[in-house]
Amino acid sequence: MKNLTTTAKVIIGIGVASAILIIGLVIFGGGSNDQNSTSSATEYRKDDPNRPIAILAQTKIDWGNINLKDTKESDIDLKNDGNSTLEITKLSTSCGCTGVKVSYNGTDTKEYSMHQDLKDKISIAPKTSAKLKVIYRPFTMPVEGAVTRQVFIETNDPNNAKLEIDASAVVNK
Repeated sequence: MKNLTTTAKVIIGIGVASAILIIGLVIFGGGSNDQNSTSSATEYRKDDPNRPIAILAQTKIDWGNINLKDTKESDIDLKNDGNSTLEITKLSTSCGCTGVKVSYNGTDTKEYSMHQDLKDKISIAPKTSAKLKVIYRPFTMPVEGAVTRQVFIETNDPNNAKLEIDASAVVNK
């Protein structure tokens, strides 16, 4: 760079700085244009009589003794007993061996597991229910003995913002 003029050095410096900025925005995100972003859920006060009310029909599943190669499934109703639309804002599980999907009004979401962003917009009208299908595939994370996995559901119900289902089994080879 001995033979470059000061102007050329400044132009190169601006170019390098611009490239670093663009790479940083790509890697760390410069905002989201995702139309399915779940951060737009309607918020309610805990004492609002028009709020949604999320009620799980059960919070525990016991599949008993199962074989390592088995796949087990259970359906659980999630009812909106409130007066406004219940929105599921996050859906995940504690392990990649466990999945969950939602069926509502004849439509099924994709199956979600741990560390996945919610891509489906899930809105449950007042006084109606959706079905949560919990799926366990022990062969994907082989373990033996007593096992408990969790399903995590986040909603816009201010009194039930975070719901959890515990699913257990005794896995045999």
